[in-house]
Amino acid sequence: MIDKAKLVDYFDSELNGFSSSFLFKDKQLLNKEKYVEFAQLHLKRSKKSFGIMFAVAVIFTLIGVLYLSNLLIPGSPTWIGSSYMFLGISFMVISTKEYYQTRGSMTMLLKLLEVDEEPEIDFNPDLETT
Repeated sequence: MIDKAKLVDYFDSELNGFSSSFLFKDKQLLNKEKYVEFAQLHLKRSKKSFGIMFAVAVIFTLIGVLYLSNLLIPGSPTWIGSSYMFLGISFMVISTKEYYQTRGSMTMLLKLLEVDEEPEIDFNPDLETT
């Protein structure tokens, strides 16, 4: 099993104190030291939220394009379309940033756990096999 001090250092450095925003289920998994399940749960959750946020961003951007081209409401002010475009692009940037941040840290946690679970191979080049 991985050293507990390494995991505490990992969570402090990678997650920047986000432990207060973890759900109760996440805190239970961490207390029971089920780190693989914790990482897999966060990967699934971040993928789902990224899909939803990106769909919302595309919808906002399309509404902004329709307002700017005067197809939705003829004679509408351009600031409304620009606002929708700004919101759509902001949602795209924020959701992409959050997704890749979570994906990177949870993938790193899984790699860290895999490295310590593999048995070490003792290789001695001085011994010859005949």
